[in-house]
Amino acid sequence: MPAHDDLVDLIDNPRESPSVEYKREIDLSNAVSRPNLARHLAAIANHGGGYIVYGINDDGSAATTTEFQALNHDEVARVVNTYLEPPFHCDVRTVTASSGARHTVVIVPPHGSTPICSKKAGPHDTNGVPQGIKIGTYYIRKPGPKSEAISTPAEWMPVIRRCALSERAAILGAIDMALKGGNVADGIEARVREWHDGLTRAYQERMNAAGHSGLPQSGCMQFTFLIHQSGGEIDANQLPNEVEQCNFEVDNITHVHWGPFVFINNANFWPRPRISPDINNGEKEFLEAVLVDENDAISTADMWRISGDGLGSIIKRWWEDTPLFGEVPGFCLSPIWLANELGGFILFARFFANKFETATAVTFRCEWTGIRGRRPHDPQSRWIASGHVAEDDRRVSSATISMVELNNSWETTAANLAGPLVRAVGIGHVINASWFSTQARAWANRR
Repeated sequence: MPAHDDLVDLIDNPRESPSVEYKREIDLSNAVSRPNLARHLAAIANHGGGYIVYGINDDGSAATTTEFQALNHDEVARVVNTYLEPPFHCDVRTVTASSGARHTVVIVPPHGSTPICSKKAGPHDTNGVPQGIKIGTYYIRKPGPKSEAISTPAEWMPVIRRCALSERAAILGAIDMALKGGNVADGIEARVREWHDGLTRAYQERMNAAGHSGLPQSGCMQFTFLIHQSGGEIDANQLPNEVEQCNFEVDNITHVHWGPFVFINNANFWPRPRISPDINNGEKEFLEAVLVDENDAISTADMWRISGDGLGSIIKRWWEDTPLFGEVPGFCLSPIWLANELGGFILFARFFANKFETATAVTFRCEWTGIRGRRPHDPQSRWIASGHVAEDDRRVSSATISMVELNNSWETTAANLAGPLVRAVGIGHVINASWFSTQARAWANRR
């Protein structure tokens, strides 16, 4: 994934190239805008990845409008799903130039083992000619630069070469897994539980050391993910930057200003490289942050770990039990904050997974304790759906989600993982994928 400074340089020093397309504006209400965008996305992906930078005039100067909030992750995903096959995920970032102008930038990944093809044509003009994109066509970047259909055998060669390299990585990963032996699913489950349970133990030790009575008496929530990938690791020296970038991407959507794997600029809370005897026999380094102190000055108690090979886990007390929420600890479960916490975590896992070119799926494990006695309630948001007081004290959910599904509909993943918890308080019929989508639209008002 590109560093933030690299994206700023694309804006400060515009230079057209096959991997970068500069656009003055985009009007999604125009019927041709979406198929035009789809054509550029396909061409750049088939070129090996690149960027579409908005708010730049033809002469390289900044346009009157540089930020296009309507062009977000979900809108780009809808364009991809409507016009292109196989589907892929693009990042959409708001990048501040040196001038202070905020530009919308779409980051397009390279194609995998299959090149990107159009599956639907744009609207037809009065002569019956499709506008923007033609069905069943493979687009690439050509001198100009332009996004045009492949027209000669020679233009296929670099595309085929990248397909072969991608397929080679997948085959080598499968061979490596086969040589290791055993049941792959069992091995993944064991690694997830190793990380999940290891953090639980470490958290209790840290809470005790800070003068708290072990885990918060009113319970905790813990989320863990494992990325299925065979492409190696993120360099340990780069891992903090990559984690911070993912937090930034999440906050661009949720606007909570407290990322799942949050960095606090304080010597006591700053993430550190660590090892643990219960993680790969103490031979595996990971990044760890402990946001627990004796005075509870930060009104929460979080601890998280993340590794360069695609494992992450976070444990925290219920936000509903903090003084800032304004309710008696253990009294309520806020569906609004469930969306913030779980949705933000899933989005982080999605952004982090997309840093691995060979990522194929993500396995999640979610655990909530201290549920008994809680009921659906939020003093700061309108919540009128009926429910009941929880009788169980613990709920767990887990799922393995393909990257295609995760990139296309994180809301479905969130609804599935939240299911056991929200059914415990009688609102399982309300908290579905559509509800999470509604919450995501509300997040935009926090800007």
